[in-house]
This record gives sequence, structure tokens and C-alpha cells, in this order.
Amino acid sequence: MNLLRVFSSRAVIQQAKFQKELDIWRLYHLLYYFEQSHGQDVKVPRPEHKPYRKQYQLVHEGVNKQVISLVDTAQTKPFSLSLDDTCGVRLCGKAAPGTVVCFYPGVVFLPYYLNQMPSFPNISKDNPYLMSRTDGSVIDAKDLETKNLNNSPFGVGHLVCHPPNGLQPNVLPFSYRIGANFPSSLLAHVPNRYFRKPFFLRLTHTKMHCIVFVAMRVLKDEELFLNFRLHPDSQLPDGYCAIDKDEDRRRWKY
Repeated sequence: MNLLRVFSSRAVIQQAKFQKELDIWRLYHLLYYFEQSHGQDVKVPRPEHKPYRKQYQLVHEGVNKQVISLVDTAQTKPFSLSLDDTCGVRLCGKAAPGTVVCFYPGVVFLPYYLNQMPSFPNISKDNPYLMSRTDGSVIDAKDLETKNLNNSPFGVGHLVCHPPNGLQPNVLPFSYRIGANFPSSLLAHVPNRYFRKPFFLRLTHTKMHCIVFVAMRVLKDEELFLNFRLHPDSQLPDGYCAIDKDEDRRRWKY
């Protein structure tokens, strides 16, 4: 056995684990703020430390409650989303830190169906509208009008831009699972569908695998920006400015 390879593999796994836990730690603080402030811009005490699994559970529960409200067309929203002149997405109104602001729409390819994606294994060839979840699933938002998806006003995450030089991201993604307790009447308003549903050996209580974007700070009448975390060793688009190269590398250890 090559010990150097073993230690190297362990180091890669540890880096990926660290980045996942860091992202959940950030989301835990944001969702705690939202819950304690009731969605208002006020000061709240710092949350107590919790182990990673508990943090994840609380984040998912908080996101789930907000998603139900977000897709319920009967409920009044404190903000709306519109397409910006720069082809980005603009939030109109105000959103507190920890607010779920939108979905990343599209067709969900579970990990065991990735080999059936167009242009596999070079799935990103000629398709800039792919986003991966932390479990390895990929959501394809290209040509949405041909994919039999509902026209949700909050299904615009694929149009959110990476921040230009000098600006910081203001939303953070979360790999969210719609569980069995999600109202069936609202599921049709979620802008995602499976390429193929999980086969019987992999059936779970999950109704849909999604990605939602969460506000990182108070947002008011401004454009949304997401850190794309592109691989720092890949050929990057013109004008792309990395926010944190170390973080980007860890993200690609998933």
C-alpha cells in the first residue's frame, strides 16, 4: 500500500469535510438570526455552539419552513425578484439575513444518473447552467422553457451572477431536500423535477433534491451575487475574480 497516497487521500477528505462544516456553520448562524429576529433587521444574541449534525438539522428545519412560505402563492412576500439589466437577478424590497430568497431551478440528475447527462463526462461543455449539490447530484437549468417546469417567480437562481471585482457575494447556497412532511399541494410550485426518480432500492422520504440561496446579510433593493467557486486550476471566464481560492479548492474536494 502506498502510504503517501493514503495520507494524501485522507487530507483531501478532511479538506472537503472542513468546507462542508464551514458552510453549515455559516448557514446555522444565518438561520438562527432569521428565527430569533423574526425576519427583521434587529440585533440578536449569538447562538450557542452545537455539533455539526445538530447544526445541519436546525438549518434544514429553518429552510423547510421558509420554503413552504416562499412557494405558497397565497402568502404575501416582503420582497420580489426581477431580472436585472445586467442579466442578473435583483431583489426588490428587503430581506433579513438568513432569508431563503430563491431556488436554483432545473432538472435534477441524481449521482447514479450523471452518466446519462448530455456530453458526459464533459457535462459542462456548452452548458454554463449546471450546479452541483453537496451529495453529488447536479441540477441542469439550461433551456428551462423546454423542460416542463413551472414558471416560479423564485426559480431564478441560475441567473444570479458571480460578484464583479470589488464586491462580495450576498447569498449562500444550501443543498435542501424536500421531505415527506412537505405539503403535496405546494410541490407543484417547486421549480425542479427529476431526470429520473430514485429507483426502488434507493427510495427515501425525500420528494425532491433542491438548491436554495440564503441571504448572507440584510438585502435591500439590490442585485444578488453568488460565489460560483469555480475550480481555480480550470480555464476561468474573462473577468472572473475568485473570492477565496483556498475555499474554492476545498469545494472541489467534495
